[in-house]
Amino acid sequence: MILEKTLPLIIIFLIGYFFKKKNILKKQDSEIFGKLLINLVIPAVIIGSFSKMTIESSLIYLPISGLIVVLTLAVAGFIFARFLKLEHKTKGVFVTTFPTLEGGTLGYAFMLSAFGELGLSRIVLFDLANAIFLFTVVYFISCRFGNDSARTKDAVVKLLKSPIIWAIFIGLAFNLIGFQNAFLSNFLDIVGGSVLVLVMLMLGLEFRPIISSFKLPAIEILLKTSIGLALGFLLTSLFNLTGVEKVAVIVGASLPPSFVTLIFSQENKLDVQYNANLLSIALPFGIIFLAVLLGFL
Repeated sequence: MILEKTLPLIIIFLIGYFFKKKNILKKQDSEIFGKLLINLVIPAVIIGSFSKMTIESSLIYLPISGLIVVLTLAVAGFIFARFLKLEHKTKGVFVTTFPTLEGGTLGYAFMLSAFGELGLSRIVLFDLANAIFLFTVVYFISCRFGNDSARTKDAVVKLLKSPIIWAIFIGLAFNLIGFQNAFLSNFLDIVGGSVLVLVMLMLGLEFRPIISSFKLPAIEILLKTSIGLALGFLLTSLFNLTGVEKVAVIVGASLPPSFVTLIFSQENKLDVQYNANLLSIALPFGIIFLAVLLGFL
């Protein structure tokens, strides 16, 4: 069941790489996909998910745990990036990918397959803090690294102009007032349904398999996964979480970097090649690691 949900992502990635090799699509076409994602598709996903989301007060420790995980990973990312003495554009990718968690594909698929709708609802709550952090703080950091001469004010202005930020406000506003509309919901579902296809095609177009270029991505994945896993167990013990809630926190904290960071890197002219290589090995690693982790839990 889990493989059935994640294998198509790998196949779409391979199709993108094949299309590039056969000149059906060019590497430059990934920029068009990126613009569609940042200005239309991802905002549709955010509005749809945020407007329908339900948070129970008894489960408040799930989003709190998610916030603690991403904040801790963000600090660790900056520390490791400085220790590794990375080039500026590569450092920008390292610190923006390190605190992110790919909940929308791997996390949701694994928890849905293992625990049904209950598992999905729990990982969504944990992922709430990650999603907001990704599209605000991480995007802001990406903007800052994308232009050496950019001032904080310029990065803030760019952040506030982003359709993604407006989508968060709109989605939360719809949620608060209980706004539901069948036509709008169908529209958002149709547009948002293309997000995984576009992201994986982008990844395939940007992918360039050079063995020597995988050393740093492998180091980042191992560091990120180890810290995340340790945080997951620590937080479940601290908050006395059990059952599905415990699994959701541990699995959520151990997820690989978000695919959305590739779009941020592309938009802000960071080291897109490193970002693509990182995500290319993070996906299969994440599938294997999470399968083993769930079996253990």
